[in-house]
Amino acid sequence: MDKQIKSTASNLREAISDFLIPFQTTRKINKDAYQRMHRHAQELMRILKGTEMVSKYLLNELFTVPLVIRAESSYFKNEQQELEEMANQIELCLSLILKDETPEDRVPRVPRVI
Repeated sequence: MDKQIKSTASNLREAISDFLIPFQTTRKINKDAYQRMHRHAQELMRILKGTEMVSKYLLNELFTVPLVIRAESSYFKNEQQELEEMANQIELCLSLILKDETPEDRVPRVPRVI
């Protein structure tokens, strides 16, 4: 794996832990950790564009985050909509990695060429 990918993946894993551990154990939403996690996921999406081989471990990390957020959201009565949006954003990052795209590839009202 490329040095930049490794560094970003490491930063992403750290941000995921910083967000999920307090989220699951103390029922606190660390918005700064979430923003870092989302930022690293977006950065990784851009770095991985054009890469054929992607770590299954890394993909599983991104796959798991929305599942955990949704599973734990029942404990957060007033923040359920915000948590759903967080889960959707991380799912979008994973989806675009799997499609080898970035948000910039999707221009509103312009047909996509596949």
